Amino acid sequence: MSPGEETRPTRFAILGGYLGAGKTTLAVSVARELCMNRGRSVAIITNDQGNVLVDTEFVRDAGFDVRDVIGGCFCTNFSEFVRSADSLVQTGRPDLIIAEPIGTSTNIISSVVAPLKTMYPEKFDVAPLFIVLDGTRAADLLSREAESGLLGKRIIPHHQLREAECVLVSRADQIGREEMSSIVERIGAEVPEAEVIPYSAVDGTNVERTADLMISDRTSAKNSMPVDPALFAMEKASLGWYNASATIIHEGKLDAYAFALSVVKGLSSSFDAEDIGHVKLIISSPAGAMKMSLIMSTLRVDGVRGGKTNGRGYEDSAQCSDRRLPEGPQGDIRLGAQERFRGRGSANGELRGSVLHSEGAGSEASDEGLSLYPTRAEALPGGSLLQTETPEDL
Repeated sequence: MSPGEETRPTRFAILGGYLGAGKTTLAVSVARELCMNRGRSVAIITNDQGNVLVDTEFVRDAGFDVRDVIGGCFCTNFSEFVRSADSLVQTGRPDLIIAEPIGTSTNIISSVVAPLKTMYPEKFDVAPLFIVLDGTRAADLLSREAESGLLGKRIIPHHQLREAECVLVSRADQIGREEMSSIVERIGAEVPEAEVIPYSAVDGTNVERTADLMISDRTSAKNSMPVDPALFAMEKASLGWYNASATIIHEGKLDAYAFALSVVKGLSSSFDAEDIGHVKLIISSPAGAMKMSLIMSTLRVDGVRGGKTNGRGYEDSAQCSDRRLPEGPQGDIRLGAQERFRGRGSANGELRGSVLHSEGAGSEASDEGLSLYPTRAEALPGGSLLQTETPEDL
């Protein structure tokens, strides 16, 4: 590295957007594009309320250097945010740092972008503010600002959109041409100065274009909007956060898909769809990993690495798919007593209601690994979300 490169500011891209919009998946997709196809190094900073972040595990499992800021948004933990960025620069000096604030973050320009530009101009070169908008929910998000409810009173996503210098419309592969044109037109009416880029992490649409913009010479130039933080208080107060990690003990092959699906189905049957903001679940072992998420009643498989597919179409790659969970009560599962698997499961979720917090045991992995082979499971009518047994019981 030449002396000039050593003193050059590190490129910084902030990737905001509402709960479940697809920020982490995009961050990893862009990082892969830059690393694998252009020889650039990328690091990622994640952010959430809990102390065991699914997004951090997902990024780390994808092979990228990652830091996380826990216990609140970047704006309330700005010094920790900067320390995380400094740590990434000191340990690896990446060509690009992608920072993903929590899905309910607001006033990102004034609380994160502007301080980075004014306080650390020699350290960081800040790209235009990117806001990810879920294309499959765009019409709903753009039309119901005045209504009430967790996903009805749209103050937060609307404000995020109006701050954007570039709007990234996710899941373009699921949206028809006419519908996408209508979405782009409506975004243009909300933020006429913003560039709008439809993209898909599944088929790669405009991932290269997004990567180009993140590493370009363009910098953030938008002024912050004066907003009374009290406007967001009621909407944020309606969100409850649940975080947990646990050790999964199972002998032999574990069908991670079926196991994760049973947990997500349990949540889906326990809460109204409108009350589920974003549930994230990751199961990992030395041999593989899988991430699944639930947004309202839509299930998304965000990534699978390792193991056999059993006809499901995932093998040794990060894939994404959506499916609607069936209606009606769903049974929980109990692992068969003759099989064992050692791995780790973590979950984060945003639900309407009281704040819940739980910490589970750490992880202990064996050589058995993670596989998508079917395994024995017993349906439990009713009961708790996930009935567990201790190693001694098994």
